[in-house]
This record gives sequence, C-alpha cells and structure tokens, in this order.
Amino acid sequence: MVDRVGILSLISRLKQSQFVRRVMTVFTGSVFAQLMPLLAAPALTRLYSPDDFGIFALYYSVITISGVLATGRYEMAITLPKDEQDAAAVFLLSILSSVFFCLLLVVGTGIWQSSLNGYLGAEENSSLIFWIPLGALGIASFRVFSYWAIYRARFRGLAIGKVVQAGGIAGLQLSAGGISLAGGLVAGQVAGHLLGALYLFIRTVSADLYLLKQVARDRLLSVARGYYKFPLLSLPASLANTLTSQLPVIMLSLYFGPTVVGLFALTQRALGAPIALLGVSVQEVFREQASRDFRQTGSCRDIYMKTFKALTALALLPFLLLFIFAPLLFEFVFGSEWRAAGDYTRLLITLFFLRFIASPLSYVLYIAEKQLHDLVWQIGLLLITGVSLVAGGLLNDPTLSIAFYAGSYSVMYLIYLVMSYRYSERREDDCRRRL
Repeated sequence: MVDRVGILSLISRLKQSQFVRRVMTVFTGSVFAQLMPLLAAPALTRLYSPDDFGIFALYYSVITISGVLATGRYEMAITLPKDEQDAAAVFLLSILSSVFFCLLLVVGTGIWQSSLNGYLGAEENSSLIFWIPLGALGIASFRVFSYWAIYRARFRGLAIGKVVQAGGIAGLQLSAGGISLAGGLVAGQVAGHLLGALYLFIRTVSADLYLLKQVARDRLLSVARGYYKFPLLSLPASLANTLTSQLPVIMLSLYFGPTVVGLFALTQRALGAPIALLGVSVQEVFREQASRDFRQTGSCRDIYMKTFKALTALALLPFLLLFIFAPLLFEFVFGSEWRAAGDYTRLLITLFFLRFIASPLSYVLYIAEKQLHDLVWQIGLLLITGVSLVAGGLLNDPTLSIAFYAGSYSVMYLIYLVMSYRYSERREDDCRRRL
C-alpha cells in the first residue's frame, strides 16, 4: 500500500512538473517528426539507389557545414539574456548573419560551379549546386527560430514546426522519386527545411515582430561584442564538430565511392532516429531549465544528473536489440541491397549510444562559458576521427575505416561527459575571476 501511494505521488508530481510537461510537448512533436522519415525510408530505398544516397549525403554534408557557418553561432546565445530586447537583438543578429552568408554562398557557387559539380559528382545535373545556398539558409533559419521558440517557451509551436519540416522533407523526396526527378533527395531535403522554417516564423516569431523592430543598431553592436565568444570560440568548435560528423561521408567518398557512402548514410539515418526522437527533445528543454538554474544558483547539476540517468536507462535496451538484429532488420525493411548497412550499424552502436546521452548535456559548457574547453575537445575529436578514417582508407577496407572512426569517437564522448559534469557546477576559480 505504501509503495502504491508512493508511486501515485510520484506520478502526480511528474504531471505537475513544468519541465516534464515541456519535455513531453517537444517529445510528442519529435516522435511524429521522426516517424515520417522512418516510414518513408523503405520506399525511398526502393526509389533511390545506394549511389543516389551517396551523392545526396555528400551534397547535404556541404549544406550542413554551410548552415553552421551562416549564423556565426550567435543563435546559441538567444536564450541567455535576461533582458528581452537583448535577446531580440541576438536573434536579429543571427538572422542578418545568415542572410549575408548565404548571399556570399550564391556568388561563390556561381563562380566555382564547374569545380564544385565535379567534386560532388553531379556533372550530369549541374543545377543541384544552387540548392546549397538555399539549404544553408533553411537550416540556419530553422535553428534561429527554434532558439527563439525556446526563449519564449513556445514549445508547442516548436514541436509542430519539427513535424512540418519532417513531413515536407519526406513528402517532397517521395514525390520527386516517384517522377524520377534527378536530385530529388537533395531538392526535397532543402525545400522541407525552408517549409519548416517558414512555419516556425509564422507560429513562434511573427508575434514578436514589434520587439524586433525596436532593436537599435547600438544594441546590435552591443550584443555582438557581449557574446563575442560564440563566433570566436563556439563557431570553430561547432564547425569542428560538424566537420567531424560529416567527415565519414567526405572520406568514404574519397576512398570508396558513392555506394559505400550511401550505405553509411542510411546507417546514420536509422541510428539518428532514436537520438532525435527523445535526445533532442530533452536537450531543448534542458537548455532552458539548466540556463535558468545556473543563472540563479550557479549550478545545474541536479537537472544534469536527472537527465543523464533518464537517458541512460532509456537507451540501453533499444540499442542492445539493434546491435543483435541490425543486419536482418535492414535487409527486411530496406531491401537486400542494403544489408551491409546493418553491418555498419553494429560497428556504430556504441558511438550512437554515447551520443544519445552526451548530446543533450553538452550545452553545460556553453552555460558555464567554457567555450575554449569545448573548442579544444572538438579539434581533438576532428583530428583523431580524421586519422582513424584515413587509416581505414589506406588499408582499403571500409569496415575497418568505420570501426576505427566509431571507436575513437566513443572515447572522446566519454571525455566529454566528464567535462560537462565537472562544469555543471560553478567552480571557485570561476567565481574569483568574475569578481
């Protein structure tokens, strides 16, 4: 009876917890957003070949890297100011940076169109190159609008925005494949990002246009200087992280061609689902509460440990089952030519398990203003994973290349977890420096 009362009391407290309600709101949107590409994947793998997926993965790597550069990482500072006009100024600064960068990208792709098409293996469809600036703008805008939604605690709008984006991507890629449109994977992905960004703007930003119009040039310059660590330190760190995540696509393409890249890309797509399903949802709410706790008390360790334990418990069984059944599962769901992607999945299980736990907690380093530590770690990660991929390439073995990559990445994630735990509580030397 006591146990039953205790359980009912716990359930009651969870229902009343604002943190839990927000997690569930974003989680629900993420569930639907991740179900769409997962449900579309079996059809996509029958409409497009591994080579098509390989070319798409290479294009999307360039788009993703460009999307990181576009904002200068100022969007990560949107949730930090106490004054809403300062937050609006950071938001506007992020948008202006994105637009300016993407205009430069249009000029660059026009000048070096031939060379870029040759590198990306799309000489037969040269117009694909012009999706890169649009894709970068879509990614950058969606991120900026998402951070504004978090700042305003508009988690319902953010959740629906994820669904709109995912549904747009899946629907457009399937439609393009159905009519055998060349480059349909690239075009559908980019158009879906833009559609999601448009929805987020209407739902979570448009109500605050009055606030954005009040931002003066002096305030823009003030927040640009005040949050200089984000472009100076966070941007290189994020760029290193993005390069690291996209490095397998680039290096595997260089050494083994588009088929291996396509198989690896499907593996990333499948393993990315459980991470995005809950990990990203928790991360977005964790940022808001951890930032507030750290501002008020100098510590976010309590919410850090709660999040760490919950993610670890949630991930164990699904990842274990995936390790056991991956090859059979991939062959059954995606077709016989994709079985090798299941073998790659086994090699990457540990890496994605640790990423599922570490990624939501990584924002602690930004809250604690330890961007330099993050930068050093990101550069180390880029170097060690790059060497691992090259070693496998020189041995002319894609399996070894992926195994080396996964092992080195996993070790670095363990180091990152130790770092984020350490800085989840303000240290005495930090307090002295602030004084």
